[in-house]
Amino acid sequence: MKNWKENNLSGMEEYPFDFRRYIEERLREIDDLGERSFTKEVLLTGLGKAIQITEEKYQALERRIYEELELQGSQFEVVTTVVRREHYDAINQTLFPVLEADLQEQKLSEVLSSEQAMYAGTVFLKISEAELMSWRPERRFVAFWEYQDQVENVTISVRPAKRYRQEVERLYQMFQDNQIAWETIHVGHLERFFDVYIETVSLPERISKKSSTQILLSELDIQWGDVETKVEFGMIPLWNIERLSFDSEKFKEATIDGSYYAHDINIKDWAETDGYLIEKNEEILEIRHERKKIVIKSPKEEFRNWTVLHFTQKKTVRSLDYQEALLTNHKRDTFLGRFSAGSGVRLMTKADLFRRIMDLDIREYIKVVGYEISEALPAIPEAESMNWFIPEGLIPFNHRRFLSLQFETIQPEHYLTGSMINFVISQLQMELMEYYLVGVRV
Repeated sequence: MKNWKENNLSGMEEYPFDFRRYIEERLREIDDLGERSFTKEVLLTGLGKAIQITEEKYQALERRIYEELELQGSQFEVVTTVVRREHYDAINQTLFPVLEADLQEQKLSEVLSSEQAMYAGTVFLKISEAELMSWRPERRFVAFWEYQDQVENVTISVRPAKRYRQEVERLYQMFQDNQIAWETIHVGHLERFFDVYIETVSLPERISKKSSTQILLSELDIQWGDVETKVEFGMIPLWNIERLSFDSEKFKEATIDGSYYAHDINIKDWAETDGYLIEKNEEILEIRHERKKIVIKSPKEEFRNWTVLHFTQKKTVRSLDYQEALLTNHKRDTFLGRFSAGSGVRLMTKADLFRRIMDLDIREYIKVVGYEISEALPAIPEAESMNWFIPEGLIPFNHRRFLSLQFETIQPEHYLTGSMINFVISQLQMELMEYYLVGVRV
């Protein structure tokens, strides 16, 4: 019972009943010491033992049911973090670059540069959620650049790095193509990457005509102002998703299904605890996940270079100098969590709502302490949903009542605290479609 406060959102009762303490308190009310001693012997030794045995039997039954309930969806949990490019550990098999192009700065520059803007690099901003909203769609700064012993003034455009958002959108589409339920990905790291461009119109005439000229971020003295101490250079995002390619097995014939072929996909080093998604292409008509295999329907009898995403569920390894937080969409493995996932039953109670929130990987930053239902939107700045690409559903947001979830901050000054609230709201919004959810600090 002493650890109840830490787990009060995952138990079957709303509060524990300590029968031994209750009996001891009632015994104090008996003035006659002899009668008190006799009553204590009867209640604690007799009735108390019976209660203890009964509780142990219920706990054993709960454990047995708990072990029989399969935890759904844990094969596709996503972990993200950020590291310095030079610290990236290629032999770490639990974290991989979100985009391989991030490891090749020259190639990235060729792809992102245009006639109007020259790509100089990418920065990571350790700014709060409120500050983050003011950085969209772009900001401009003055920078000093030393070229041929002269200091030139150039205009810098800082824009959100859209390629990471696009990668999350592609991932969502793959979940849909594979008919796997989507769980909100915590993009608190990904949304803080910004690409830095030099506006070519601001370059001196003698430089702008030289199309081969490349200006690196390290060569610029950008006047960041108030956020100068929050700018990190040379960072790249990592996650636990590995991109692999595979071919058809020539020694194994595909099953003919009408005028199409059904391929049973066997992935090298397949791990039952991990998740796998097939990237759909023009040669793939249908993807079906079955126990221990994936079946693909295609007009092709043989194929090459199809893509599969591997979601490794091993414990994340922190390589040397991997110091930033690990953001996950992991849910705590509890009895009620398993039962709710298996039965599909959502209890609309305060205790169940709070349990679902605190089952998320947010406990180091925030704690839910209350809620309020209203007809008007609270006067607070709204962060963009982490599921911005999902349609609003059958009930338009402007036709819903507002459910304000109130959070106590454990690390109020941490730049990720606001993102934790946004992550909770984004995930629960998919489950509570009858409300428009907002998060409020208290």
